Amino acid sequence: MSFKKTLTTQGMTLPHIIFVVLNLIGIGVTVYLTQHYFNIHYPSADFTGSSGCNFNSFFNCDAATYSPIAAIAGVPLAILGLAVHVIFLVGSLIGKESFESTNKTISLINAIGCLVLFVYSLVVLGTLCPYCSVYYVISWIIFYLFWKKSDLPFMKINLVPLALAGLITAAFAGISFNKITTKKKEQASISSSIIKQYFELPDLGKPEYISPMTIAKSFENIDDAPIWILKFSDFQCPACKMASEKLEEFAKRYKGKINIYYYPLPLSNICNSNIKGAFHKHACQAAYLAACNVDSFHEVHDEIFKDQTKINDELLSTIKSKYKLENCETDEIKEIVKNTLDQGYRYKAKSTPTIILNGKKIPWSLPNTQFYQLFDEILRRKK
Repeated sequence: MSFKKTLTTQGMTLPHIIFVVLNLIGIGVTVYLTQHYFNIHYPSADFTGSSGCNFNSFFNCDAATYSPIAAIAGVPLAILGLAVHVIFLVGSLIGKESFESTNKTISLINAIGCLVLFVYSLVVLGTLCPYCSVYYVISWIIFYLFWKKSDLPFMKINLVPLALAGLITAAFAGISFNKITTKKKEQASISSSIIKQYFELPDLGKPEYISPMTIAKSFENIDDAPIWILKFSDFQCPACKMASEKLEEFAKRYKGKINIYYYPLPLSNICNSNIKGAFHKHACQAAYLAACNVDSFHEVHDEIFKDQTKINDELLSTIKSKYKLENCETDEIKEIVKNTLDQGYRYKAKSTPTIILNGKKIPWSLPNTQFYQLFDEILRRKK
């Protein structure tokens, strides 16, 4: 008989019950995050609803979902998190020291991974995913329980539990690949539904303030453009960079038929009174630089986004010198950015990027093919 203190091998003690409950919550959170990943990358025929994970520009899941580390080899990280909690629960039910020792090691690796993701979200993305944060906290508490309530050593991995953990992870990865294949097939069959829903969306009207910053301008007046898009954006928002690349493709494909207006919506209280902190501390400065000279906006816009992960005072100063921009933080320039901010809140743009297409708010994450179907139908009806 073992006299070692353990977490999961001595019946349903209070720490063991807490451990089980935390893993059940973790499973719920990772199931939601997995579904969110698929909804964002492979949207269904219904885009009228809003995500329960996007509270505002800082607390939202989209930036994390679109980040380069949202998936590994095509498998969403949330799937791996789900596998971890299932592995913990299986080990808890089996109640053997060999399983607990292996799970204790997994909990350490998972806790370190969560710390890396948390720092990455704050430093690189400048946002926090609320549900991801819940997962991080759960993971750290589980690690703490193993550390305090189990005398079994870290970094002692047993072959049978490890093999079982591998099988569980592989099974979830297989389910993920299968779902991706199914979602891709669905995308090809929902165009008529997307078009129908788009034209049923409420018309929020044309903007009261027309931004002088344009990504494409086929017509001098917005009234003459058969297709017009407003993009509310933050230069330090990773999803905004992806949206800009998408809009550049639209501008090329529909040249002569489309106007695309850029509306800075910086996530910083330096220029945005609706934000409590300077989460993107260079966003306002970048917005002022972009608004400084309409003639060089497009080039400045592209350069800032190109080196988005390196944005600092030195980079912005280099761009300013390159395009011979001066007096970029005058009252006049600041007023332009204030006007774009005000317009964003009139459209209830709570997060970036927000896209308004001919007065209707739609998710920028729609696949390009569905955007093209919408554009073609808009043009057809204009004729």
